[in-house]
Amino acid sequence: MNITEFNYYNNLKNRLAKVQDEINLEKKNYLKKMTNINQLKNDYDVDTIDQLVSVLNNGDEDQTSENLRNALQNHDKQYLLDNMQKIDGAEFENLNYMYDEAKDVEKTLATATHFYNETALPVLNKMENSHLVRIDDLKSSGSDSDTVLEINYFSTYDDFKEDFAGANYVEEIIKEHLENHQTLSVMITADNYPNQYDITIMPAEGE
Repeated sequence: MNITEFNYYNNLKNRLAKVQDEINLEKKNYLKKMTNINQLKNDYDVDTIDQLVSVLNNGDEDQTSENLRNALQNHDKQYLLDNMQKIDGAEFENLNYMYDEAKDVEKTLATATHFYNETALPVLNKMENSHLVRIDDLKSSGSDSDTVLEINYFSTYDDFKEDFAGANYVEEIIKEHLENHQTLSVMITADNYPNQYDITIMPAEGE
């Protein structure tokens, strides 16, 4: 199993890509607007580029005015982007909101990726390679990093204790399930405990 088989991971990757596409589109539309001088003059109800620069620079006549005039006339896209806050405050705030959203998703994705690589995948790969464990069902949440599975364990409680060292479970329940050859429910989670599952596996201390 690999990380791309987890629904939550894929959802976060897709969400991040979508936000980044929206940011690029927003910047593209802003630049398209700012490089259409005739439409800008019409939008701001002015007749000349000097009047347009004055409006965009809040009536100030300074070096910024000269720089802005040159940027508008030469379609200096980098300048127009770098100075968006002064040129179009509302658009700047909108883009900042998008950037903040992208950062939040990136942070969540990094946390989920660490959990899958350091906790979930090692556990699942160990189970898949064990002749004592058969995974009958596996469900990967799309809204968080929790992974739920049903397993059959083909050995004694002593072996179980060794294989599931560090996991949370109730001894009596596990012994009963093993004696009756019943399926065991397992949750691999970052912090969702206690819960209704027979076995809960969480990151080791410090991970």
